[in-house]
Amino acid sequence: MAVAYAMQAWQLWNDGRAFELIDPTLGERGDVSTIMRCAKVALLCVQDNATDRPTMTEVTAMLGSGGGDAAVLPDPRRPPHFRLRVSSSDDDGGWSESRMRSSHGTTSCSTNELTITTIQEGR
Repeated sequence: MAVAYAMQAWQLWNDGRAFELIDPTLGERGDVSTIMRCAKVALLCVQDNATDRPTMTEVTAMLGSGGGDAAVLPDPRRPPHFRLRVSSSDDDGGWSESRMRSSHGTTSCSTNELTITTIQEGR
């Protein structure tokens, strides 16, 4: 679901209609340039290639008071489009092998389940 929102947000941004992302109540009382900068940083954070995504330090700088205008940030590329399809799984449910289709082809992946138990000391 989040991928669909990222794709829709990027399409609006790419079409020059990013203002449609802003909730009308925020636009009335908020700084539109700050909201647009936040939207652009969010789109940069969902880039397919990890080297194209900003680090947390960079995100902090981009969103901080010295972040400046959205125009000086790099332009986000189209986010990847994924569809996940389970192709097989083992009988005990410990893992399942899947195929993940994206705009860059099909890749095998697996899902591993993990249980964490915390034991509290005392009575």
